[in-house]
Amino acid sequence: MPAFELLVRDINQPIKNEDIDVIAFMSPEECTPATTKNLFGKVLAMDNTSMLHSWTCRALVEAAADPTQKLAFIPTLSSAKQPSALATALALPASPTGRRYAALVDWHIENVSSTSSCSFIACVFSFTMSSEIAVVDRLDNKLIWHSIQNIPSAIFSDHYDEKTGPTMGPEAISRALIPVLAENQAQRRDAAGLLRSTAMEADPAVAPTGTALNTKANLIIFNDYSNISKHSSDAYYGRPYHLKAQHLPEKTNFASYNAVYKSYVALQLVPGKYEVSFTTEPYSVDIEAGGAPVYLRLSRGLFNKTNVDRIDAAQALTLALKSTNLLLPEATPASHPQRARPVYWTQP
Repeated sequence: MPAFELLVRDINQPIKNEDIDVIAFMSPEECTPATTKNLFGKVLAMDNTSMLHSWTCRALVEAAADPTQKLAFIPTLSSAKQPSALATALALPASPTGRRYAALVDWHIENVSSTSSCSFIACVFSFTMSSEIAVVDRLDNKLIWHSIQNIPSAIFSDHYDEKTGPTMGPEAISRALIPVLAENQAQRRDAAGLLRSTAMEADPAVAPTGTALNTKANLIIFNDYSNISKHSSDAYYGRPYHLKAQHLPEKTNFASYNAVYKSYVALQLVPGKYEVSFTTEPYSVDIEAGGAPVYLRLSRGLFNKTNVDRIDAAQALTLALKSTNLLLPEATPASHPQRARPVYWTQP
């Protein structure tokens, strides 16, 4: 599963937290950990993964009863899932909140590791919150968003409490929904001149599929940080960088992106000077009308600093072929379904 990939994007109006029912699928088996007893008779979870799953279930159930939550969490049995996201949403009971959108969330906790022994203060658990999210517009009866992602998390506790639970459950899902909520502002930036684009040429009349870059994308930034994760999943590297253009209108002249491993940001920018802040010193990029595209490669430098290198088109093509688009659905050899993914909703 990739760190992040967008499979469907069809949003044409603003969406707020208050518009969304979160259908969090779970099963009795996931929510009931296997247990054992220690020498003193204390009941313990048989393994850390089932324990963390049960904590997440509990947190989601508690969030469903919490009136302060902006999202409406609705715990739902996993048996209600169907291969079609639309069919799944239509088969659910009527919304208890009357909200327009149903965010179907298939979540799992993976790659659990912990300290070899718990310290005097607490245990430390590291894990990946993997989620597949399909957002259905109930009014228009269509799938408007489908994404898959892995978000690394950690908790510092050996027991469930009001802090650890939300971190794994509602807060993790809320973070995963941020791109959905931010889509309307992203479309405003598109219109202002920070247009999201694709890296690969899609017209076979111009070049055979997978053999050429999209020359309309005049700035492509590749994250080629080494994968330092010891797990088999691709690493989610959350260090953000920022792009700013003084010549564009206020509120649409600034964008932030996360440097997700093996991903890229492809943009069609209007001519002008842009500052990209990867570190403390902004990196200046001049985009000229009819000029050559600019390709940048991010890599890990000494002391975990970010190296920024300008690369040629051949190097950029090599990176594009093994990466996924962070902002738009795009078919590359590394994307779904070209590369096998454990995706549940295989149909709209």
